[in-house]
Amino acid sequence: LFLEETKVSATGALSGVEGAQVYTWGERSPSLQALIEVDSESGNLMYVILFLLVALGVINATLMSVLERVKEFGVMLALGTKRSQVFKLVMTEVALLGALAISVGAALGAGLEIFGRVHGWPMEWFGYEEIEGTAMSGVVYESIYYSNLAAENALVIVLGVYAMFLLAGLFPAVKASRLKPVDAMRTK
Repeated sequence: LFLEETKVSATGALSGVEGAQVYTWGERSPSLQALIEVDSESGNLMYVILFLLVALGVINATLMSVLERVKEFGVMLALGTKRSQVFKLVMTEVALLGALAISVGAALGAGLEIFGRVHGWPMEWFGYEEIEGTAMSGVVYESIYYSNLAAENALVIVLGVYAMFLLAGLFPAVKASRLKPVDAMRTK
């Protein structure tokens, strides 16, 4: 949208110049524009994969915690603890575990981002030995990649992962709250 507005503005400014034509960079280099779009979509796919991995990890850890404590929950329910209280207990554990994991992960991620912004990531660390001066669609690649994660993208990642923690914790919490006290206390 910004490029189109700029193109209209530039076309208006050059209207008196004979033969002047204004193009956006995407019109001049459609292959580069297509490459950027593919990169953006692959980034979105990585977010989906990240969120699914988080969900599976949380479900696994929380469900194992619930299954190891079936007798405990059975006794609690037999002694009069409400099912909603058992649900809240498990969800509180998930929320606290998520907050701790997000805090540690965000701190480590921020450290890596700062390192990448200040020092950059030499591409040879990732197996790209001969990348210096390589060009594709008129773009020349450097041998060092500098990080540039936008703050709003970092916020989406942090909030999205925390939301996945909470969503993934619902299944084990519901399972714990639906236990039958007598059957739960009989488990080995």
